[in-house]
Amino acid sequence: MRAGLRAGAICMLLALAVLAGGCGWGETYEDEAQGYTIKLPRGWTIKQDAQGLVTAFAPRENPDQFQTFISVRVDGVGKDMPAKLYRDREMYNESWILTEQGKAIPRGGFNKVIEQGETSLAGHDAAWSLYSRNIGQVEVYAKSWFVTDATGRGFRVTATTSADQFEAMRPLFDKVADTLEILPPPEKL
Repeated sequence: MRAGLRAGAICMLLALAVLAGGCGWGETYEDEAQGYTIKLPRGWTIKQDAQGLVTAFAPRENPDQFQTFISVRVDGVGKDMPAKLYRDREMYNESWILTEQGKAIPRGGFNKVIEQGETSLAGHDAAWSLYSRNIGQVEVYAKSWFVTDATGRGFRVTATTSADQFEAMRPLFDKVADTLEILPPPEKL
């Protein structure tokens, strides 16, 4: 119990420090190959896998504590796909099954959609979804933003933390998503 409160306090202080401009907020990550930049909290560990998924992991004091992370993925979605359709396609294809009655039921570890909406990111229309899921024995909340451009690219920014830490981290997650900048697509050789 005490360790959980301590971890929560650290998480809250980190989020407040970043929002206040402290702790060196805003290390810009640029992916020229996929065509975007995004500011990630300084001191987070950034990794990129072979498929281009970029993930920034928050530092953690206790190895048993869930490690908060933010990821960015770029997909080919086809020209002129609206962000809302990209979001719905990704949410339903990855996580949901439509029943014959047209009701969406979760698949693959997602529990439920908590909130959805539309916004603007990087000068483009965007859609977002906040949902819960289980990672191991931990219930986590993840917020994903979906942005498309006229060249047929879809950009997905996802921020994930334990359910009990989400509201403390939400302002930081929103701030990171707001820093997404879409670059012109790289030249094909």
